[in-house]
Amino acid sequence: MIRLLITDLRHHAGMWLWTFVVAVVAGACVFGQFAAGQGMETAIARYADESYSTTPLTVFCLITVGVSAISVLSSTASRVVEMRTRDFGLWRALGMRPGAVRATLLGELAILGGIAGLVGVPLGYGLAHVLVPMLISERVAPPQTVPELPPAALCWAVLFTAAVAVLGGWWSAARCARARESLLLRGESAGGSRVGSLWRVLGRLLLLAGLCAGIVAAYMAIRDGVAGSDEVISAAMPAALAFMCVVLLLVRWCVPLLERLAARLIPRSWVAAFVAGRTCAVESSRSSATVLPFALAMGLVGVLYSGRNFGMSGVTAQGFLAMFGPALLVAWTGGVAIIAMSAGQRRRDGALLAAAGARHGTILVAEVLEGVIHSLVAALLGVAITVGAVYLVGLASAVPFSEALPRAPWEAIGIVVTASFVTVCLAVVASSRVGARATTLGQMLRAQE
Repeated sequence: MIRLLITDLRHHAGMWLWTFVVAVVAGACVFGQFAAGQGMETAIARYADESYSTTPLTVFCLITVGVSAISVLSSTASRVVEMRTRDFGLWRALGMRPGAVRATLLGELAILGGIAGLVGVPLGYGLAHVLVPMLISERVAPPQTVPELPPAALCWAVLFTAAVAVLGGWWSAARCARARESLLLRGESAGGSRVGSLWRVLGRLLLLAGLCAGIVAAYMAIRDGVAGSDEVISAAMPAALAFMCVVLLLVRWCVPLLERLAARLIPRSWVAAFVAGRTCAVESSRSSATVLPFALAMGLVGVLYSGRNFGMSGVTAQGFLAMFGPALLVAWTGGVAIIAMSAGQRRRDGALLAAAGARHGTILVAEVLEGVIHSLVAALLGVAITVGAVYLVGLASAVPFSEALPRAPWEAIGIVVTASFVTVCLAVVASSRVGARATTLGQMLRAQE
Protein backbone atom coordinates (compact mmCIF):
# COMPACT_ATOMS: atom_id res chain seq x y z
CA MET A 1 0.00 0.00 0.00
CA ILE A 2 2.77 2.45 0.92
CA ARG A 3 4.69 1.63 -2.26
CA LEU A 4 1.54 2.21 -4.34
CA LEU A 5 0.87 5.48 -2.54
CA ILE A 6 4.38 6.87 -3.12
CA THR A 7 4.58 5.62 -6.72
CA ASP A 8 1.18 7.03 -7.62
CA LEU A 9 2.01 10.35 -6.03
CA ARG A 10 5.31 10.56 -7.92
CA HIS A 11 3.78 9.66 -11.29
CA HIS A 12 0.91 12.14 -10.94
CA ALA A 13 2.74 14.93 -9.13
CA GLY A 14 1.76 17.42 -11.84
CA MET A 15 -1.93 16.98 -11.10
CA TRP A 16 -1.35 17.76 -7.43
CA LEU A 17 0.80 20.84 -8.16
CA TRP A 18 -1.79 23.49 -7.39
CA THR A 19 -3.06 21.60 -4.36
CA PHE A 20 0.55 21.61 -3.15
CA VAL A 21 0.88 25.35 -3.83
CA VAL A 22 -2.23 26.10 -1.76
CA ALA A 23 -0.96 23.83 1.02
CA VAL A 24 2.43 25.63 1.00
CA VAL A 25 0.70 29.00 1.41
CA ALA A 26 -1.48 27.56 4.19
CA GLY A 27 1.58 26.08 5.90
CA ALA A 28 3.41 29.40 5.67
CA CYS A 29 0.46 31.22 7.22
CA VAL A 30 0.16 28.63 9.99
CA PHE A 31 3.85 28.75 10.85
CA GLY A 32 3.80 32.55 10.69
CA GLN A 33 1.03 32.60 13.30
CA PHE A 34 2.93 30.15 15.53
CA ALA A 35 6.16 32.14 15.23
CA ALA A 36 4.44 35.45 15.98
CA GLY A 37 2.50 33.91 18.90
CA GLN A 38 5.64 32.36 20.39
CA GLY A 39 7.42 35.69 20.16
CA MET A 40 4.52 37.40 21.92
CA GLU A 41 4.55 34.82 24.71
CA THR A 42 8.30 35.24 25.21
CA ALA A 43 7.97 39.04 25.38
CA ILE A 44 5.08 38.82 27.84
CA ALA A 45 6.99 36.42 30.11
CA ARG A 46 10.25 38.39 29.94
CA TYR A 47 8.72 41.76 30.78
CA ALA A 48 5.91 40.41 33.02
CA ASP A 49 3.28 42.33 31.07
CA GLU A 50 -0.07 40.63 31.71
CA SER A 51 -2.08 43.17 29.71
CA TYR A 52 -1.55 41.12 26.54
CA SER A 53 -2.91 37.70 25.69
CA THR A 54 -1.70 35.52 22.83
CA THR A 55 -3.93 32.44 22.95
CA PRO A 56 -7.24 33.96 21.72
CA LEU A 57 -5.53 35.74 18.82
CA THR A 58 -3.51 32.68 17.75
CA VAL A 59 -6.52 30.37 17.99
CA PHE A 60 -8.72 32.77 16.01
CA CYS A 61 -6.15 33.20 13.23
CA LEU A 62 -5.49 29.44 13.02
CA ILE A 63 -9.22 28.75 12.77
CA THR A 64 -9.68 31.27 9.95
CA VAL A 65 -6.65 29.93 8.06
CA GLY A 66 -7.77 26.33 8.61
CA VAL A 67 -11.33 26.95 7.42
CA SER A 68 -10.09 28.88 4.39
CA ALA A 69 -7.57 26.16 3.47
CA ILE A 70 -10.06 23.32 3.90
CA SER A 71 -12.59 25.10 1.70
CA VAL A 72 -10.06 25.67 -1.07
CA LEU A 73 -8.39 22.26 -0.84
CA SER A 74 -11.76 20.55 -1.07
CA SER A 75 -12.21 22.18 -4.49
CA THR A 76 -8.71 21.41 -5.76
CA ALA A 77 -8.83 17.79 -4.50
CA SER A 78 -12.24 17.33 -6.10
CA ARG A 79 -10.82 18.57 -9.39
CA VAL A 80 -7.91 16.10 -9.24
CA VAL A 81 -10.27 13.22 -8.43
CA GLU A 82 -12.44 14.16 -11.42
CA MET A 83 -9.41 14.06 -13.71
CA ARG A 84 -8.35 10.63 -12.42
CA THR A 85 -11.67 8.78 -12.22
CA ARG A 86 -10.59 6.17 -14.80
CA ASP A 87 -7.46 5.35 -12.79
CA PHE A 88 -9.49 4.79 -9.65
CA GLY A 89 -12.01 2.72 -11.60
CA LEU A 90 -9.16 0.49 -12.78
CA TRP A 91 -7.97 0.07 -9.19
CA ARG A 92 -11.45 -0.96 -8.14
CA ALA A 93 -11.80 -3.33 -11.13
CA LEU A 94 -8.50 -5.00 -10.16
CA GLY A 95 -9.87 -5.77 -6.71
CA MET A 96 -8.90 -2.82 -4.53
CA ARG A 97 -11.44 -2.21 -1.81
CA PRO A 98 -13.16 1.17 -1.45
CA GLY A 99 -11.46 1.76 1.90
CA ALA A 100 -8.05 1.20 0.33
CA VAL A 101 -8.82 3.74 -2.42
CA ARG A 102 -9.89 6.28 0.17
CA ALA A 103 -6.84 5.58 2.34
CA THR A 104 -4.50 5.98 -0.66
CA LEU A 105 -5.95 9.36 -1.62
CA LEU A 106 -5.89 10.63 1.95
CA GLY A 107 -2.35 9.32 2.40
CA GLU A 108 -1.19 11.24 -0.66
CA LEU A 109 -2.83 14.38 0.71
CA ALA A 110 -1.18 13.85 4.10
CA ILE A 111 2.25 13.53 2.46
CA LEU A 112 1.62 16.62 0.34
CA GLY A 113 0.47 18.55 3.40
CA GLY A 114 3.49 17.50 5.47
CA ILE A 115 5.97 18.44 2.72
CA ALA A 116 4.09 21.71 2.11
CA GLY A 117 4.31 22.51 5.82
CA LEU A 118 8.10 22.11 5.72
CA VAL A 119 8.46 24.13 2.51
CA GLY A 120 6.29 26.87 4.02
CA VAL A 121 8.54 27.34 7.09
CA PRO A 122 10.90 29.98 5.61
CA LEU A 123 7.97 31.74 3.98
CA GLY A 124 6.06 31.65 7.28
CA TYR A 125 9.04 33.08 9.18
CA GLY A 126 9.13 35.97 6.72
CA LEU A 127 5.36 36.41 7.10
CA ALA A 128 5.77 36.56 10.89
CA HIS A 129 8.15 39.51 10.47
CA VAL A 130 5.38 41.25 8.52
CA LEU A 131 2.61 40.41 11.00
CA VAL A 132 4.43 41.33 14.23
CA PRO A 133 4.88 45.07 13.43
CA MET A 134 1.18 45.23 12.52
CA LEU A 135 0.21 43.61 15.82
CA ILE A 136 2.51 45.97 17.73
CA SER A 137 1.05 49.04 15.99
CA GLU A 138 -2.46 47.81 16.89
CA ARG A 139 -1.33 47.30 20.52
CA VAL A 140 -2.15 43.63 20.35
CA ALA A 141 1.46 42.52 20.88
CA PRO A 142 4.11 43.95 23.26
CA PRO A 143 6.58 46.38 21.65
CA GLN A 144 9.47 43.99 22.39
CA THR A 145 7.95 41.11 20.39
CA VAL A 146 10.30 39.34 17.95
CA PRO A 147 9.23 36.28 15.89
CA GLU A 148 10.79 33.05 17.11
CA LEU A 149 11.52 29.73 15.42
CA PRO A 150 10.97 27.02 18.08
CA PRO A 151 11.10 23.35 17.02
CA ALA A 152 7.70 22.72 18.63
CA ALA A 153 6.10 25.34 16.38
CA LEU A 154 7.69 23.67 13.34
CA CYS A 155 6.21 20.30 14.30
CA TRP A 156 2.79 21.76 15.01
CA ALA A 157 2.77 23.69 11.74
CA VAL A 158 3.60 20.55 9.72
CA LEU A 159 0.95 18.48 11.54
CA PHE A 160 -1.65 21.23 11.20
CA THR A 161 -1.00 21.61 7.45
CA ALA A 162 -1.15 17.84 6.91
CA ALA A 163 -4.42 17.64 8.85
CA VAL A 164 -5.91 20.49 6.86
CA ALA A 165 -4.93 18.80 3.58
CA VAL A 166 -6.54 15.52 4.68
CA LEU A 167 -9.73 17.25 5.83
CA GLY A 168 -9.87 19.21 2.58
CA GLY A 169 -9.77 16.04 0.49
CA TRP A 170 -11.87 13.84 2.78
CA TRP A 171 -15.16 14.30 0.96
CA SER A 172 -13.66 13.81 -2.51
CA ALA A 173 -11.88 10.62 -1.42
CA ALA A 174 -15.01 9.23 0.23
CA ARG A 175 -17.16 10.07 -2.79
CA CYS A 176 -14.70 8.37 -5.14
CA ALA A 177 -14.54 5.28 -2.94
CA ARG A 178 -18.33 4.93 -2.88
CA ALA A 179 -18.78 5.26 -6.66
CA ARG A 180 -19.44 2.21 -8.85
CA GLU A 181 -16.58 0.83 -10.92
CA SER A 182 -18.55 1.21 -14.15
CA LEU A 183 -19.00 4.95 -13.59
CA LEU A 184 -15.34 5.45 -12.76
CA LEU A 185 -14.12 3.47 -15.78
CA ARG A 186 -16.28 5.62 -18.06
CA GLY A 187 -14.67 8.71 -16.60
CA GLU A 188 -17.93 10.03 -15.22
CA SER A 189 -18.12 12.13 -12.10
CA ALA A 190 -18.24 10.07 -8.94
CA GLY A 191 -21.45 11.38 -7.51
CA GLY A 192 -22.58 10.48 -4.03
CA SER A 193 -25.73 8.68 -3.00
CA ARG A 194 -29.08 10.38 -2.96
CA VAL A 195 -29.31 9.97 0.79
CA GLY A 196 -25.92 11.63 1.28
CA SER A 197 -26.85 14.48 -1.04
CA LEU A 198 -30.14 14.94 0.80
CA TRP A 199 -28.38 15.10 4.16
CA ARG A 200 -25.90 17.69 2.83
CA VAL A 201 -28.71 19.88 1.48
CA LEU A 202 -30.65 19.55 4.73
CA GLY A 203 -27.55 20.43 6.74
CA ARG A 204 -26.94 23.52 4.65
CA LEU A 205 -30.59 24.54 4.94
CA LEU A 206 -30.53 24.07 8.72
CA LEU A 207 -27.41 26.21 8.96
CA LEU A 208 -29.06 28.87 6.80
CA ALA A 209 -32.17 28.73 8.97
CA GLY A 210 -30.11 29.18 12.13
CA LEU A 211 -28.24 32.15 10.70
CA CYS A 212 -31.46 33.76 9.48
CA ALA A 213 -33.05 33.25 12.89
CA GLY A 214 -30.06 34.98 14.49
CA ILE A 215 -30.32 37.88 12.04
CA VAL A 216 -34.04 38.30 12.78
CA ALA A 217 -33.39 38.22 16.55
CA ALA A 218 -30.64 40.83 16.18
CA TYR A 219 -32.90 42.96 14.00
CA MET A 220 -35.60 42.91 16.69
CA ALA A 221 -33.04 43.85 19.35
CA ILE A 222 -31.74 46.72 17.21
CA ARG A 223 -35.21 48.01 16.41
CA ASP A 224 -36.39 47.93 20.02
CA GLY A 225 -33.12 49.13 21.58
CA VAL A 226 -31.56 52.53 22.05
CA ALA A 227 -29.60 53.67 19.01
CA GLY A 228 -25.86 53.72 19.65
CA SER A 229 -26.03 51.77 22.91
CA ASP A 230 -23.63 48.91 23.65
CA GLU A 231 -26.45 46.36 23.38
CA VAL A 232 -27.45 47.57 19.92
CA ILE A 233 -23.85 47.70 18.69
CA SER A 234 -23.15 44.20 20.02
CA ALA A 235 -26.18 42.97 18.06
CA ALA A 236 -25.51 44.87 14.80
CA MET A 237 -22.00 43.64 13.99
CA PRO A 238 -22.66 39.91 14.59
CA ALA A 239 -25.84 40.26 12.53
CA ALA A 240 -23.86 41.77 9.65
CA LEU A 241 -21.33 38.91 9.84
CA ALA A 242 -24.20 36.40 9.91
CA PHE A 243 -25.69 38.01 6.81
CA MET A 244 -22.31 37.65 5.08
CA CYS A 245 -22.26 33.94 5.99
CA VAL A 246 -25.77 33.52 4.54
CA VAL A 247 -24.69 35.03 1.22
CA LEU A 248 -21.54 32.90 1.10
CA LEU A 249 -23.52 29.74 1.86
CA LEU A 250 -25.77 30.56 -1.08
CA VAL A 251 -22.81 30.97 -3.44
CA ARG A 252 -23.03 27.36 -4.64
CA TRP A 253 -26.57 28.03 -5.88
CA CYS A 254 -26.36 31.74 -6.77
CA VAL A 255 -23.17 31.76 -8.86
CA PRO A 256 -24.32 29.23 -11.51
CA LEU A 257 -27.61 31.12 -11.89
CA LEU A 258 -25.89 34.50 -12.20
CA GLU A 259 -23.32 33.25 -14.71
CA ARG A 260 -25.94 31.50 -16.81
CA LEU A 261 -27.97 34.73 -16.76
CA ALA A 262 -24.90 36.66 -17.91
CA ALA A 263 -24.44 34.14 -20.73
CA ARG A 264 -28.03 34.69 -21.88
CA LEU A 265 -27.69 38.47 -21.83
CA ILE A 266 -24.59 38.52 -24.04
CA PRO A 267 -25.48 39.10 -27.70
CA ARG A 268 -24.58 36.34 -30.13
CA SER A 269 -23.23 38.84 -32.64
CA TRP A 270 -20.14 39.53 -30.50
CA VAL A 271 -18.24 36.27 -30.90
CA ALA A 272 -15.68 36.75 -28.12
CA ALA A 273 -18.28 37.77 -25.52
CA PHE A 274 -20.60 34.97 -26.56
CA VAL A 275 -17.83 32.37 -26.21
CA ALA A 276 -16.87 33.73 -22.79
CA GLY A 277 -20.48 33.65 -21.63
CA ARG A 278 -21.07 30.13 -22.86
CA THR A 279 -17.82 28.96 -21.21
CA CYS A 280 -18.93 30.42 -17.88
CA ALA A 281 -22.36 28.83 -18.29
CA VAL A 282 -20.91 25.39 -19.04
CA GLU A 283 -18.36 25.63 -16.22
CA SER A 284 -20.79 27.33 -13.82
CA SER A 285 -20.87 24.34 -11.47
CA ARG A 286 -17.15 24.96 -10.75
CA SER A 287 -17.37 28.74 -10.82
CA SER A 288 -18.57 28.99 -7.23
CA ALA A 289 -15.13 27.82 -6.05
CA THR A 290 -13.54 30.54 -8.20
CA VAL A 291 -15.86 33.31 -7.04
CA LEU A 292 -16.03 32.45 -3.31
CA PRO A 293 -12.54 33.67 -2.19
CA PHE A 294 -12.96 37.06 -3.80
CA ALA A 295 -16.54 37.47 -2.55
CA LEU A 296 -15.29 36.62 0.96
CA ALA A 297 -12.63 39.34 0.81
CA MET A 298 -15.15 41.93 -0.38
CA GLY A 299 -17.66 40.83 2.27
CA LEU A 300 -15.20 41.14 5.15
CA VAL A 301 -14.13 44.58 3.98
CA GLY A 302 -17.76 45.63 3.58
CA VAL A 303 -18.82 44.44 7.04
CA LEU A 304 -15.85 45.60 9.11
CA TYR A 305 -15.32 48.93 7.37
CA SER A 306 -19.04 49.70 7.47
CA GLY A 307 -18.89 49.25 11.23
CA ARG A 308 -15.88 51.57 11.36
CA ASN A 309 -17.59 54.27 9.30
CA PHE A 310 -20.47 54.28 11.78
CA GLY A 311 -18.21 54.19 14.84
CA MET A 312 -18.98 50.57 15.78
CA SER A 313 -15.50 49.15 15.21
CA GLY A 314 -12.01 50.56 15.30
CA VAL A 315 -10.65 48.38 12.51
CA THR A 316 -7.72 49.76 10.53
CA ALA A 317 -6.03 48.50 7.39
CA GLN A 318 -3.15 47.06 9.43
CA GLY A 319 -5.47 45.48 11.96
CA PHE A 320 -7.60 43.96 9.21
CA LEU A 321 -4.56 42.48 7.46
CA ALA A 322 -3.09 41.19 10.72
CA MET A 323 -6.32 39.38 11.65
CA PHE A 324 -7.66 38.24 8.28
CA GLY A 325 -4.71 38.68 5.92
CA PRO A 326 -3.35 35.10 6.18
CA ALA A 327 -6.78 33.53 5.65
CA LEU A 328 -7.50 35.80 2.69
CA LEU A 329 -4.07 35.01 1.23
CA VAL A 330 -4.90 31.30 1.33
CA ALA A 331 -8.34 31.90 -0.20
CA TRP A 332 -6.91 34.21 -2.89
CA THR A 333 -4.28 31.63 -3.81
CA GLY A 334 -7.00 28.99 -3.96
CA GLY A 335 -9.06 31.07 -6.37
CA VAL A 336 -6.07 31.38 -8.70
CA ALA A 337 -5.32 27.65 -8.32
CA ILE A 338 -8.85 26.64 -9.32
CA ILE A 339 -8.64 28.85 -12.40
CA ALA A 340 -5.26 27.38 -13.32
CA MET A 341 -6.51 23.80 -12.91
CA SER A 342 -9.02 24.42 -15.71
CA ALA A 343 -6.28 25.65 -18.04
CA GLY A 344 -6.27 22.46 -20.11
CA GLN A 345 -9.94 22.81 -20.99
CA ARG A 346 -9.43 26.49 -21.71
CA ARG A 347 -6.53 25.77 -24.07
CA ARG A 348 -8.56 23.16 -25.91
CA ASP A 349 -11.42 25.63 -26.30
CA GLY A 350 -8.99 28.17 -27.74
CA ALA A 351 -7.53 25.56 -30.10
CA LEU A 352 -11.03 24.62 -31.27
CA LEU A 353 -11.81 28.28 -31.97
CA ALA A 354 -8.53 28.66 -33.83
CA ALA A 355 -9.33 25.58 -35.92
CA ALA A 356 -12.71 27.13 -36.74
CA GLY A 357 -10.98 30.25 -38.06
CA ALA A 358 -11.07 32.59 -35.05
CA ARG A 359 -8.30 35.16 -34.78
CA HIS A 360 -5.79 35.20 -31.95
CA GLY A 361 -7.16 38.52 -30.71
CA THR A 362 -10.71 37.15 -30.55
CA ILE A 363 -9.57 34.20 -28.42
CA LEU A 364 -7.64 36.52 -26.09
CA VAL A 365 -10.65 38.82 -25.65
CA ALA A 366 -12.86 35.81 -24.90
CA GLU A 367 -10.47 34.68 -22.16
CA VAL A 368 -10.34 38.16 -20.62
CA LEU A 369 -14.14 38.45 -20.71
CA GLU A 370 -14.45 35.08 -18.97
CA GLY A 371 -12.40 36.51 -16.10
CA VAL A 372 -14.52 39.66 -16.15
CA ILE A 373 -17.72 37.64 -15.75
CA HIS A 374 -16.29 35.74 -12.77
CA SER A 375 -15.11 39.00 -11.20
CA LEU A 376 -18.42 40.75 -11.87
CA VAL A 377 -20.36 38.01 -10.09
CA ALA A 378 -17.97 38.20 -7.12
CA ALA A 379 -18.39 41.99 -7.06
CA LEU A 380 -22.20 41.66 -7.05
CA LEU A 381 -22.04 39.34 -4.06
CA GLY A 382 -19.60 41.64 -2.26
CA VAL A 383 -21.84 44.66 -2.89
CA ALA A 384 -24.88 42.71 -1.64
CA ILE A 385 -23.06 41.89 1.61
CA THR A 386 -21.97 45.52 2.00
CA VAL A 387 -25.50 46.85 1.45
CA GLY A 388 -26.89 44.42 4.03
CA ALA A 389 -24.21 45.42 6.54
CA VAL A 390 -24.82 49.13 5.93
CA TYR A 391 -28.54 48.66 6.50
CA LEU A 392 -27.99 46.92 9.84
CA VAL A 393 -25.36 49.30 11.21
CA GLY A 394 -27.31 52.30 9.92
CA LEU A 395 -30.40 51.02 11.71
CA ALA A 396 -28.36 50.61 14.90
CA SER A 397 -27.13 54.22 14.54
CA ALA A 398 -30.63 55.60 13.78
CA VAL A 399 -29.44 56.70 10.31
CA PRO A 400 -31.93 56.30 7.45
CA PHE A 401 -30.87 53.86 4.77
CA SER A 402 -30.82 56.58 2.10
CA GLU A 403 -28.26 58.49 4.18
CA ALA A 404 -26.36 55.42 5.35
CA LEU A 405 -25.72 53.98 1.89
CA PRO A 406 -23.39 56.81 0.75
CA ARG A 407 -21.35 56.27 3.93
CA ALA A 408 -20.57 52.67 2.96
CA PRO A 409 -16.85 51.90 2.43
CA TRP A 410 -17.09 52.13 -1.34
CA GLU A 411 -13.45 53.17 -1.73
CA ALA A 412 -12.19 50.09 0.11
CA ILE A 413 -14.65 47.88 -1.79
CA GLY A 414 -13.46 49.44 -5.05
CA ILE A 415 -9.85 48.57 -4.23
CA VAL A 416 -10.73 44.93 -3.51
CA VAL A 417 -12.94 44.71 -6.61
CA THR A 418 -10.14 46.12 -8.78
CA ALA A 419 -7.64 43.67 -7.29
CA SER A 420 -10.09 40.82 -7.94
CA PHE A 421 -10.62 41.86 -11.56
CA VAL A 422 -6.89 42.07 -12.21
CA THR A 423 -6.12 38.79 -10.43
CA VAL A 424 -8.87 36.75 -12.08
CA CYS A 425 -8.29 38.11 -15.60
CA LEU A 426 -4.53 37.61 -15.38
CA ALA A 427 -4.99 34.10 -13.97
CA VAL A 428 -7.40 33.12 -16.74
CA VAL A 429 -5.22 34.47 -19.54
CA ALA A 430 -1.88 33.31 -18.10
CA SER A 431 -3.09 29.79 -17.31
CA SER A 432 -4.41 29.33 -20.84
CA ARG A 433 -1.22 30.69 -22.42
CA VAL A 434 1.35 28.70 -20.44
CA GLY A 435 2.60 25.89 -22.66
CA ALA A 436 0.27 26.83 -25.52
CA ARG A 437 3.02 28.15 -27.81
CA ALA A 438 5.09 24.96 -27.43
CA THR A 439 2.14 22.76 -28.38
CA THR A 440 0.67 22.27 -31.81
CA LEU A 441 -3.01 22.75 -32.53
CA GLY A 442 -3.61 19.03 -32.94
CA GLN A 443 -1.82 18.20 -29.69
CA MET A 444 -3.97 20.65 -27.75
CA LEU A 445 -7.17 19.27 -29.20
CA ARG A 446 -6.14 15.72 -28.25
CA ALA A 447 -4.70 16.64 -24.86
CA GLN A 448 -6.07 15.38 -21.58
CA GLU A 449 -6.39 17.49 -18.45
